[in-house]
Amino acid sequence: MIKRYINLTNLAPALLVAFLAALTSVAQAEFLTRPWESHWEAEKSFQLMPDLRFHLSNANFDSQGVVYAPAGTPSYARLDTDVLARWAVSPTVTVFGRLNWESLFLTLNSLPASAFGFGDQTLGATFRALSQERFKVDIQIQADVPLYDNNKSAAAGTPFFGNSVVDFTGGVFGRFAPSANSTDFLVHAGAGYTWRSNGYSPGMPWRVGISYRPQTRSLGFELFWMSYLSLTPVSFPALNVTPCNTTLPNVGTGGLCWAGSPSPSFGRIHGQVNFRVSPLLLARVTGSYVIYGSSAPNDLQMGLGMTFALGARNTVEDPDVESALSRSRERERFSAPQSPAVEGVMTYSLEGKVIRSNDRMHLVQINLGSERGVRVGDTIDIFSITRNGQPRETIARGRVISVKLNEAAVKIGEYFKEVWIEQGFIVKKPMSGGPQP
Repeated sequence: MIKRYINLTNLAPALLVAFLAALTSVAQAEFLTRPWESHWEAEKSFQLMPDLRFHLSNANFDSQGVVYAPAGTPSYARLDTDVLARWAVSPTVTVFGRLNWESLFLTLNSLPASAFGFGDQTLGATFRALSQERFKVDIQIQADVPLYDNNKSAAAGTPFFGNSVVDFTGGVFGRFAPSANSTDFLVHAGAGYTWRSNGYSPGMPWRVGISYRPQTRSLGFELFWMSYLSLTPVSFPALNVTPCNTTLPNVGTGGLCWAGSPSPSFGRIHGQVNFRVSPLLLARVTGSYVIYGSSAPNDLQMGLGMTFALGARNTVEDPDVESALSRSRERERFSAPQSPAVEGVMTYSLEGKVIRSNDRMHLVQINLGSERGVRVGDTIDIFSITRNGQPRETIARGRVISVKLNEAAVKIGEYFKEVWIEQGFIVKKPMSGGPQP
C-alpha cells in the first residue's frame, strides 16, 4: 500500500485566499442550496461543471420540527445557475471556485415579486491527505461569499437571495471501495465545521452515501444522506419579529426560512443519475428533498448538469480498451509486489514508451504490441525519466489488458511514487523469471 500525506505548507496560500474573501464580504452566504461535498480531482485537467437547479418551497419546519405554512400562503421558487471550475494543481491539491446566478420568484398574499442577480459564490481547496488502494481521505476548506446586499433588496421591495452571513467551512471526507477488484462502487462519509458571521450559530455539515461511477460509457448513480446541524440555539430578540418572517409584503422570503433563521438544522436525501458520454464528458440528473428540519424551509430540488474535462492530456479513449477494462475486472485481482522493481534487481526483456494515459481510469497506452511479443496478462513496469529521456525510477506497475499489433493498454495495479504518468515515460516488460539475485 502507498500512503500519501499532504505537505502542510501547501495549505497557506489557499487559507489566505479564503480568509481574505471572507473579510472583504459585506453581504450574505447561505446554507441550504450549497451542499457540502468533496471537490478533489484526480486527473490533471481543468474541469467545468455547469448546473441548473430548481428549488420550490412553501412551508417551514419550526424549532420542534413541525411543518407549518407562514401567513400569506407564500411560494418561493428559485433557479440557480452555477458554473463550478476546478483544477488539480498537483496529485494532492485541487483548487475550485463556483460562480452562481439566481432567479427568484416569490408570491405572498397573491402578489408576485421577482429578483435576478448574483448569489453566493464559493472559493476553496481540497487536499488528498491519505491515499491507499481502496481508501482515500481528503481535507477541504471553502468560503461561501455573496455578491448581493439584502438591504438594497429590502429597499427595492424585492426578494432576498440568502442569509445575512458569510460561511467558512473546513472538514474531512473519506471514501472506501468495498471490492478489491474495482473502485467504481464507493462508500462515502464526511463531516466538517462551519463558522458563520453576524452572530449566527456555527454548524456541522455531514453526509454519508454510496456511489457507482463507472469509467466506461455507461450509467452511474449516487445516493446520499446530507445533513446540517446548528450547534448553538440562537434568537434575535432585538429584531422583535418571528424568525424568517417579515412585516413587509414581498420583501425578504415571505416568511420562509431561506433567510433570517440564525440556527437552522435539516436533513435531506440526495440522488443522482449520470451517464459518462466519454472520458471527457459526464451528464447528470439530480434531485433532493428535505426530510426533516428545525427553523429551516422545506425544499424540493431538481437539477441538470454536465462535467467537461478541458485540457486533459493523453486520454485513453478506445472502445477496445474499455471492453478489455471491463473484462479485466472479472478476472482475479492483480497482485502487486510489496516493493518496487529496481534497475539491476529486475531483468527486463522489452522496453517502450507511454503514448497516452488516463490518471482517473488508471490506464496507460504503450507502444509495444503483439508484434513485439506482448500478451494480455503481461506485467509492465513504468519509469519516470530524466531530462535527457533516460529511466529515472520505477513509479508504477500494471498488467496488460488489451493488445494490438503495435500498442497495448495497461491497467495500473500499484503506484510506487506520487507522480502523474506522462507521455514519453519508459515502460519495461520483466522477464518471466522475475527478480534476479
